Amino acid sequence: MAKYKFNLRDRVSRIGQQEVRTVEERRDNPPGETLYWIQLGKDFTTRVWAKESELQLEEGLDLHVPSIAGSNRVGMAEEEINIPAHERCPACLGTGHSPSTSSMVFPICPACHGSGRKYN
Repeated sequence: MAKYKFNLRDRVSRIGQQEVRTVEERRDNPPGETLYWIQLGKDFTTRVWAKESELQLEEGLDLHVPSIAGSNRVGMAEEEINIPAHERCPACLGTGHSPSTSSMVFPICPACHGSGRKYN
């Protein structure tokens, strides 16, 4: 069984780039290193393959997103909003399923309520 540096749903970026992407798939590349299919948010069209050596983990990063809000729409001024970072739930390890053996009683993780994420 291969050991992977990154897990599915991990937030990563290419080294030297600021775009934070999510690991959606991984493949063992027999002649070389593991390949990861990463994408921006939920936009399937942004998926790209990247080598493990090209990526770095972005756990706990707060995102700053430019937005156009309220009265600023006329002047098109930019302002930043903070989106809180989230980490993998330590109880269910990001699956969203109950860590207990009786998953019929508690089908979703009681710590993260099935989201698989621990919010900062």
